Amino acid sequence: MFIISHRANLDGPDPSIENKPDSILTAIKHGFSVEVDLRLYNNKLYFGHDEPQYETSLDFLNENKKYLWIHCKDLDALEFCLERAFHCFWHNKDDYTLTNYRYVWAYPGKEVVGKLCIMVMPEWHWKPEEVILKRPFGVCTDYPFAYKDIINRK
Repeated sequence: MFIISHRANLDGPDPSIENKPDSILTAIKHGFSVEVDLRLYNNKLYFGHDEPQYETSLDFLNENKKYLWIHCKDLDALEFCLERAFHCFWHNKDDYTLTNYRYVWAYPGKEVVGKLCIMVMPEWHWKPEEVILKRPFGVCTDYPFAYKDIINRK
């Protein structure tokens, strides 16, 4: 099962580190991919869920693109990412959305559909052991170490 760190969290939600470039690099160093929130604001790139918080660069995105699942928070960011073939998606509260790499991104609480389904924030509804039995392609979670530990025990 593929594990994606939600906004670079490793052991639970921590708004003080979410979407920070250093936190993203730390999650990558631990072997995780990272879901990041990207905005294009005043012709500059920013990470940030509710607002532009941390300025970033095209170089940062290019250097780490194989680890990033970019949640575009505005249409300008979506167009920017699509033009550069970064792995990205946009959604609001859709039950399911597709990334441009054809993965199904499932809204929290939604069941697995298809072989390439990513369960988002499964900890809101199930225990990690229950999630593994559902056989998603992957999870996007605030607790990536918990999933890694369970997988390593098997």
